[in-house]
Amino acid sequence: MDEVLRKLSEIETAASRIMEGADLQKKALDQQQEARIAEFDRQVEAEADRELERLRGELSGSVEKDLEAMKKNAEASLAGLEQEYQENHQQLASQIYEKMIRK
Repeated sequence: MDEVLRKLSEIETAASRIMEGADLQKKALDQQQEARIAEFDRQVEAEADRELERLRGELSGSVEKDLEAMKKNAEASLAGLEQEYQENHQQLASQIYEKMIRK
């Protein structure tokens, strides 16, 4: 009977050691996995930052081009209005005067 109890005690001790070893391995694997996840997150974030910077550059260039085109169109419109005024300001003033008198 003592022999059986001693064997059971040895088995229990061995099982405890196996469980402790498994826990240590699990913790080590968890740490490795967390390190891999953190590295992956850093890589994804760096790639996203590079892509955002590229898109900002493209957008900025596009906006500058559009603004320049709008500025040229506005200048052309103003030049056209100024020319129209210079050529027809007497006639326009007369028309305004006539409308004011008729009312």
